[in-house]
Amino acid sequence: MSLVILISFSLSMQAVAQQAGDDSSFSFTNDVKTFEQNFNDYRGTAATLPAFMMVTWDDRIDDPFTGVGDYDTSDPETSYGGFAAYTSGSGDYSFGIREREPVDLRNARLFFSFTNNTDEPISVFEVSYDVEAWFIGDRRNRLRLKFDTEIESETRDTFEEDIFSTDNPSSEQTPGTKVNGALEENRVNVSGLVDITTLVKDDDTGETFEPLQPGETAYFRWQFSNTDGDGGSLRSGLAINNLVISVFDGDTSIETGTGLPESFVLRQNYPNPFNPVTQISFTLPQTTDISLNVYNIQGQRVATLAQGTTQAGTHHISFDASNLASGVYVYRLQAGNEVRVKKMTLIK
Repeated sequence: MSLVILISFSLSMQAVAQQAGDDSSFSFTNDVKTFEQNFNDYRGTAATLPAFMMVTWDDRIDDPFTGVGDYDTSDPETSYGGFAAYTSGSGDYSFGIREREPVDLRNARLFFSFTNNTDEPISVFEVSYDVEAWFIGDRRNRLRLKFDTEIESETRDTFEEDIFSTDNPSSEQTPGTKVNGALEENRVNVSGLVDITTLVKDDDTGETFEPLQPGETAYFRWQFSNTDGDGGSLRSGLAINNLVISVFDGDTSIETGTGLPESFVLRQNYPNPFNPVTQISFTLPQTTDISLNVYNIQGQRVATLAQGTTQAGTHHISFDASNLASGVYVYRLQAGNEVRVKKMTLIK
């Protein structure tokens, strides 16, 4: 049986970029099936890149790292370019990317390297991370996630197919404006299941990836790109934060291998943003009465997804929002006296 990974990048062949960071790989094992990474120790330098991550950039510049970009104090022209550490001064940092002259980060990429050291092939991943906006340009830009088993190839263009392509999440439209990416209106959670065996490996042949075998290493990569129809030369500053990667056995009712869940957990829906169907998952450590409801931002209940006595274990519920308008919704799970709440975004 193939394992499934729960997860909450191509070098241009014209110029193989310089690289910095830890090129070792995170090891997924039978016992270690979760990887979580925020960037709170990152300070916009190569030395503070998290383990198992590296960056590449166009070799026309020597050093793309520009230190800390603080929303309250930093000048975007000096601190918001290159590979910066964006923060609102709260101690929460994110990995920021902004292409600007003279730091023209053509081919800027952030890589996560991992190795399958389990006993089973791995073919499916659940990816979860936040995309944050910190600076608004007339080119609003986007962040794209891709997958490959090579960093570069002499025989084909790597990372051809987008897994997720996320536009600037801020509603602010004025070029040259700093925005606080730590605020909910300037960030979006991106999450979903990714079956690598459905991703096209080579556009010329239509070949797709094989399951990742035990002992094999692969890469996810975030790429900074223009949004369709962008004009002008002032780029936006976007950031990545709160990466989660876990191995999942594919069971749709109860977690296996470790017995029943030890805690009450409401997971982020996937995909998110979604149109019009998404899946909501939660775990119960014991059988209890639950209610799972969806509300609009005015607090009005728009759907009831589950109600009544529910067995201990992990549960997955599909939510079809075909009859609802685009926007942000809240889903609230009550189990006994405990409550968990999360937001999701419907885009039609």
